Amino acid sequence: METPFNNEMAIADSCYGSELGDDFFTALHGLYKASGITPVELDNNRYENLCCGFATGIRNNWDHNAAGKEGLPKFKQIMRTGAKHVGVNCPGCWAGTYQTAKALNAEIKIHFAANFFLKALGDSVPDTRSNH
Repeated sequence: METPFNNEMAIADSCYGSELGDDFFTALHGLYKASGITPVELDNNRYENLCCGFATGIRNNWDHNAAGKEGLPKFKQIMRTGAKHVGVNCPGCWAGTYQTAKALNAEIKIHFAANFFLKALGDSVPDTRSNH
């Protein structure tokens, strides 16, 4: 098994994970570790995670005066970890977190975690790190 990433990464759990239960969260966080990632938990994680702002962003055409307010509390927790990378497990969370980072000019890279898991298993997937 390859370890394509050896660094700390803030883990931004998605809201749908609470529907999938403890086994899902445990397996997902285990995959991060198996991929060479040192997971950094947010204050609000697993069942108590905060909204990324994706739905509000879509509803308001990514007007950050509206959308950013919804995802900002979660993004502030991400920034407080000090990690320069954040892993998301949902395409909506990627879009919401990316848009908030972009609006704030935050120096943080957002990763769709499934790509790390696939690389660790030997798949060659493109690097989808954002510029933020």
